[in-house]
Amino acid sequence: MHSSDQKHAVIVGAGIGGLTCALALRQRGWRVQVLERAKSLETVGAGIQLSPNACRVLRALGLLDRLMDVAVEPQRIEMVDGFSAEPIFSIPAGSAASVRWGAPYLHCHRADLIDVLASALRAQSPDAIQLDSAVEDVTETEDEVVLRVGSETIQANLVVAADGIRSRLRELCFGASEPNFSGHVAWRCTVPTDLLGNDAPPPTARAWVGPGRHAVTYRLRRGEISNFVGVVETDAWTEESWTAKGTREQALADFADWHPTLIRILELSDEHFRWALYERKPMPRW
Repeated sequence: MHSSDQKHAVIVGAGIGGLTCALALRQRGWRVQVLERAKSLETVGAGIQLSPNACRVLRALGLLDRLMDVAVEPQRIEMVDGFSAEPIFSIPAGSAASVRWGAPYLHCHRADLIDVLASALRAQSPDAIQLDSAVEDVTETEDEVVLRVGSETIQANLVVAADGIRSRLRELCFGASEPNFSGHVAWRCTVPTDLLGNDAPPPTARAWVGPGRHAVTYRLRRGEISNFVGVVETDAWTEESWTAKGTREQALADFADWHPTLIRILELSDEHFRWALYERKPMPRW
């Protein structure tokens, strides 16, 4: 039940931004409804770096301790040469991050963060997340926003578009437009840390840099998993998808002659996802 004067917000998209927005609005007394076009909250994506500012938000929502149980605090933020691992710079992290910035700096798996956010929202409002719900139309009046979702009509005081770079809500409100290819393609994969032995990346946020490409390694899930992201300047692949895969041979060719730690991760990974990185110009108005 909810009071007739309680403001109602609809968030389109049950990703990190949408779920966080829903929890924050609930904390301020709003009734929230999250519409997600997928039929389930799937385990997609891999590692995420959470800055101290992001951890402040999670702390304000009462969720930071829960996430820290499955996250990693890197010891340092560092950059090294991609071929030799020769140091370029290093910034203390770990406990020093909380002292310097007032909140921790964490690494976590995207699926773990989604689980923490979705579980918290469902605990507060069991029916808040509505799956298999694609927005088909939107109209706005002085008093409300009306969404059409299949045969259902939903009225709200506020609608938030959190439905990604190919946002359907953005298209409905501002017309069709294509995102811009950045000229970069990213590889991502994960490997159990103990499989890597002496070739495991250090427990840091490490950027490996070289001509026309760079890689980032760090650990996830209490250090049990090593995460790799490698970004290459190329236009040979333009598919923007979290589930599209390349081959081990293609990934190794993109980082041929790089440091053995990176080669070993690519050799031992079972899946090599790659996706083209796109961007949009800032909105002229909201």
